[in-house]
This record gives sequence, C-alpha cells and structure tokens, in this order.
Amino acid sequence: MRKSRILRALLLVLAVSVLGSCGGLPRYKLSFKIKGEIPPGGIVTDLGYSISLDEAKMSTGLVLIWSGWQDQEVPAAEINYPEDHHDVIKTDAIQVFAVLDLASGAELEMGSEPNTIMGEYETVQINPFPASPGPWPWRGYIPGDPITGHSFYITGTATRGGTTYPFSIWVGRGAGRFPVSGSLSVSGETEALITMQVGNWLNGVDFAYLADGTGNVTIRAGSAASFTVDKNIRHKFNNRVSLVGAGGGGGHPGG
Repeated sequence: MRKSRILRALLLVLAVSVLGSCGGLPRYKLSFKIKGEIPPGGIVTDLGYSISLDEAKMSTGLVLIWSGWQDQEVPAAEINYPEDHHDVIKTDAIQVFAVLDLASGAELEMGSEPNTIMGEYETVQINPFPASPGPWPWRGYIPGDPITGHSFYITGTATRGGTTYPFSIWVGRGAGRFPVSGSLSVSGETEALITMQVGNWLNGVDFAYLADGTGNVTIRAGSAASFTVDKNIRHKFNNRVSLVGAGGGGGHPGG
C-alpha cells in the first residue's frame, strides 16, 4: 500500500514535469523554507504537561501546490493544460527528500522548483515520506537514524506536578499529503515559508498514563497515542504558509 502511494506521487511529479512543458504562461523559481513554531513561553499541552523538546524530526518527500482545493488523489490524466481555463487543475510538485529537525525553531531550506507556473495557488500540501537509505538522496539523513522507516520522530521530556517523563515518539504514517493553511501568488521569483506549530503536536497525550515502570514513555507507530500525534501534526490550522520574499510575487498568510 505504502509503495503504491509513493509510486503515485512520483508519477504525479513526472506528469507535472511533462505536461507543464506545454504551458504558455511565465514560469518562476519558487523556493520553500520550513520551521517549527514554539510558543515564546515554551510548550504546555492541553493536559498541563510542560514540554522540553530534544528533537522533532520530519521526513518529507514533496511539497505540492494546487490552483484549486483538492483533498483527494488526482489522477495524472486529470492534470490538464492550457492554464488559462479557470476550471482547470494547475499543479506543481517540489521534490524535498530531506530529514528536518524542527525543534530549534530555525528556518530550514526545503527545496525549490525553478519552473513554477505564474498564478494563484490556493492549496499548499506537504507529502511526508518515511525516511530510508534509498533510493533517493535524502538530505540530512544518517543511516541508522531512529526516524528510519517513519515520517516523524520526536524526543524530549514532559513534566507535570513535579514529575518528569522522558519520551520517544514515532509516527509511521507513510506517503499521504496534508494541507497547510494559506495560499500563494506567484508572479516572480518567490520564497515561501511553511510554519508548523510544533507546540500543538503533543496535545491529548497523557504521559503519566503511558509511562512504564521507570517513568519513560515510548510511543510506537501504529499505537493510539501515535495516531493522536499524527492527527495533530496534520491538522490544517496547525500549519500555514506565508511569503518570505519575492521579485514581483506575493503570498497570503493562513487564517
């Protein structure tokens, strides 16, 4: 199942590349950065745990932008041109095979597409891929990294009532894109920033309940707690896209 999803995503990239060569509109370089947003006062979950993050790693493969809202898989045959029809789906896919640690709050380079079609893009999506040694060159990936085979890996400590719980969390959901809030207007060389609210990732996780006899918390992929974290990560309003810089381009922050 996971392999078929990855194959569909790669076929989508190929289709976009081939079909896009037929378009007549100007094209510009679109670059993406990403950062994890941590509240100024630190992370406190909805269950009252104070969180200190050591790592918040994400393994991603694609950034997708659409001219209209799409939350379903779109067959390559339905990506039609020319682009001047208002009812036509227009898309670009930016390959980003990288493992990025969002715990620092720093802006990290994701990747760029040099031939993005000029226009308005109402939908921006991230497509995580489980980290692996191949077949693609993964930037920031070290063989044997605990994130191997997973999309997200989070470590740190959670403290409540004077008790501290060290935790390790794996989220293993495979390729499957999810939207971020906001939109982009591309009419020149454009740089966009995706901000992920890492401070909301651990809401709903009861570390005291999950702790083992030594006080440690290990949340494996596929567990109910891992699903809770996955759902938080992928919630549209926990992530947004905004403009960093452009030469004639524009961007609209999410709401």
